[in-house]
Amino acid sequence: MDLASSLIRTVVRAFYETRHILVIDALFIHSVLHPEDLAHLLGMQQKDLRKLCARLREDRLIAVHSRPEIRDGQTRPVNREYYYIPLYPVVDAIKYRVSRLTSIIKAQYTPTAERKEYVCTRCGAEWTQLEVLSRIGPDGFECHRCGATLERADEVEGGTGADRTGHEKNSKLMAQLDKMLKLLKQIDSVDVPENDFETAWEHKVDVIRNQYTNPTRPGVAYTSNRQAAVRGISKTDASSLEVSLTSSAEKSAAEQAEEAARKAALEKQNALPVWHTHSTVKSEPGNLPVKHEPNGITDVFAIKSEVKEEQKPDIDALDDKVAAYYAEMAREKEREAKDDVSSVEESSDEEEDEFEDVGVAPGVSETPAVAEGNNTPKFPNGSLKREMESDSGSSAPQTGAATPDTTAEDGPPAKRVKFEPQVKREAVSDEDEDDEEFEDV
Repeated sequence: MDLASSLIRTVVRAFYETRHILVIDALFIHSVLHPEDLAHLLGMQQKDLRKLCARLREDRLIAVHSRPEIRDGQTRPVNREYYYIPLYPVVDAIKYRVSRLTSIIKAQYTPTAERKEYVCTRCGAEWTQLEVLSRIGPDGFECHRCGATLERADEVEGGTGADRTGHEKNSKLMAQLDKMLKLLKQIDSVDVPENDFETAWEHKVDVIRNQYTNPTRPGVAYTSNRQAAVRGISKTDASSLEVSLTSSAEKSAAEQAEEAARKAALEKQNALPVWHTHSTVKSEPGNLPVKHEPNGITDVFAIKSEVKEEQKPDIDALDDKVAAYYAEMAREKEREAKDDVSSVEESSDEEEDEFEDVGVAPGVSETPAVAEGNNTPKFPNGSLKREMESDSGSSAPQTGAATPDTTAEDGPPAKRVKFEPQVKREAVSDEDEDDEEFEDV
């Protein structure tokens, strides 16, 4: 860890400002710092501090970890951020930046044998010094393509000639990066600790603050009971990985027995119930068992020879119960039919009794004509029907008051009897009405 911290501090002092250097040194001293504590140590506002840390985060020199915490007097957790320095990503970022910087400087340096020192202003062709020696004109070297006079690449305005100072820049850069390159080589040969957030939190050094002027409320980490859906990228240890390439022939007897037991347990677990495999009509199973041939071919349509018969109930006893049930139903239907016939006969007798002949007691006035002294023939049965014809030609039945009044105490009321008056009375009544109509006024 000392080599890694020396490398990081050297890089920060070489390429960053003083405030960035103070942030890195504070993180190395305290291991993990909250933005509030870091701003208190540097004596600046948190807004300015976050700008500095954002630049370092972009360059992969520091990392940020957020975790939920519950402070005193609060019930809901609040996410708090902490800055720390992960060693693995920082070392990799430094290697990449150094490699990219050296490649850019080397690209500016071109050997003398590969330089194009002459350029044609007409066609834009470039030529080396050896190529232009074979064609010399009165004004200088001529272009092999168009015959125009060539100009030196460094004298042409906006020319693309190679930078002759590239070799010097590369030499100076290697001299400046010599210490970093040595540290990188040493780090590659040793094992550097990872220094993730959990490790950095274990080595945390608290910031000493005056609780009267700068009071703080310590927070307690909140652990949720539910498991997170995504755990993120985690480092996989190579020692925990194991690759085994074996075939079925190389398996030992114990492995084969274990595999057979596992398959048997799986088949027992996935076995169909009895009502799926056996039919209620036939004794053979409904699905055909699989038969394995000696040559390894599976015969799906082979029928198993020995099939355990199901324990079925006695069919004769079941038939007796069904026959008794149906006989009881037939007797019940016959009884209902007899009840229906008797009810129909009773209803027909009641209808006939409605028109039963009723005798008339003597001394009762039968009709108004009898009361007046008219001779009316008596009927033997005491009841008859009559028809009356009105003046308009319509017929309406008239009934006499021959039925005596009865009350609820005397029993059921007697049948109503219809009487037919004499036709002679009707003629007399008609004549009387005519006399009344033509009476002298």
